[in-house]
Amino acid sequence: MNTHTIFSEVAEQAVLGGLLINPAAWRFVEEKKLQKKHFYVEAHQIIFESMQTIRSQDRCLDAFILVDFLTVTELLGKAGGEVYIYELANNTP
Repeated sequence: MNTHTIFSEVAEQAVLGGLLINPAAWRFVEEKKLQKKHFYVEAHQIIFESMQTIRSQDRCLDAFILVDFLTVTELLGKAGGEVYIYELANNTP
């Protein structure tokens, strides 16, 4: 039996970018029970989990705060780096 994992890196990027630029989009996360395990790309799992942690601390969330959090937790490299985080926010339609 041949099994293939089907995923879309672009779709994952769009979800993460949307969550960064539109706080109201977090309702979707709550309604659909979106979780870290729903992301295939490891960097996206790290980013999503970090975003959830920031929000659970009742802090505002944007690309700058996320980069700071990832830097402090020493996860910025595993999350794709500073430029990648800013690209997520800037390239989301």
